[in-house]
Amino acid sequence: MLEVAQVSEIAVEKDDAPEVEADKPAPYEPPSADEWERTTRALAVASAQAKQRKEQLREIEAAKAAAPGPKDEKAIRSALEAELSAQYKAPAVKAAARVALRDAGYQGNPSPRVLAMIDLGDCEISADGDVTGLDQQIREIKKDFPALFAAPAAKPPRVDAAERAGAPGGRKLSSAERIAQQVLQP
Repeated sequence: MLEVAQVSEIAVEKDDAPEVEADKPAPYEPPSADEWERTTRALAVASAQAKQRKEQLREIEAAKAAAPGPKDEKAIRSALEAELSAQYKAPAVKAAARVALRDAGYQGNPSPRVLAMIDLGDCEISADGDVTGLDQQIREIKKDFPALFAAPAAKPPRVDAAERAGAPGGRKLSSAERIAQQVLQP
C-alpha cells in the first residue's frame, strides 16, 4: 500500500512533466494520393447506392399510389380496427359470458351449447372493455332454463350421536393420542 509521502512524490513528478498544449490543433496534412483515391472511390460507391435507394423508393411510392383500396390514413385505420374488433370480439364476449353465467348462478362450467344460446352480434364491447347487451340475454336464458341455474341440494349434516369410551368427554382416542399416552405414562 502506498504511503502518503509516496503519493505526494508521485503527484510532484506528474506536476514536473512537460505540459502538452491541448488547445492548439495539429497542423493540417493533406491526404496522400493513395488516400485521396480511396476516398473518392468510396464516395462514388456511396453516391451510386444512394441513387439506387432513391429509385427503389420512387418505385414503392408509385406502387402504393397505384394500389387499389383506401388511400386515406383514417380509412385505413378504421378498416384495421374493424378487422381487429371482428377477430377478437367473439373470444372476448364468450369469456365475459362465462363470467356472467357463473355470476348469475349457473352450475358448473358453461358448455358450448349454452354459450351458443348467446347472440354475439347483440353484444358490444365498450372502449373500457365492458360488454353490453349480455345481461339481458343471460336473464332470458335463466328464465327459459331455470334448472341450469338451480342451486344444488345441500347435503344433510352427518350426525354421529354414538357414545364412545376411552377419551375424556366420551370420544374415542385417535392412534396418535394412544401412542402419546403410552409414551407419557411411566
